Amino acid sequence: MTTYSKGFSGKHSLDPDHWQGGMFGKQIYEFNNDPVDPLTYCAGVRIIRPDQHFLTDMGSVPKTLQYIAPKWFAKDRFPKAYIFHDSGYKHGGHWLAVKGGWRFFKMTRQMVDELLLDMIIAEGGGEIAANLIYAGVRSGGWLAWRHRKAPVAG
Repeated sequence: MTTYSKGFSGKHSLDPDHWQGGMFGKQIYEFNNDPVDPLTYCAGVRIIRPDQHFLTDMGSVPKTLQYIAPKWFAKDRFPKAYIFHDSGYKHGGHWLAVKGGWRFFKMTRQMVDELLLDMIIAEGGGEIAANLIYAGVRSGGWLAWRHRKAPVAG
């Protein structure tokens, strides 16, 4: 079995789509994975990629936390980790490389959250930031998880 070093590769676009929630709302972005060289994450024996296209808020981090502790909570600190996490929550899993292509694998909410923890560290976040964000999604992510839908074909 081949082992890969941890990290992100590939290309994608992330464009502002619309504003949601009025004056105290949040920016929603349109994510498009590159069809030739898609955003992927390698960790150990797994190669993972998010869905090809979806809308993301880039992490549902409360504005108060972003203002008080931007070192740990700024939404632009871990964009790739947030993209993967939002894709996992939207679709209930991720695309994994298998012999001959890609296959969608369903994941539990805990698995998607633990992947976020791993990715924040891989994206340069420290243990404190990763664990604080992980605690936040474990305590508040259940509502978003309930609204997941089948993925677009990979």
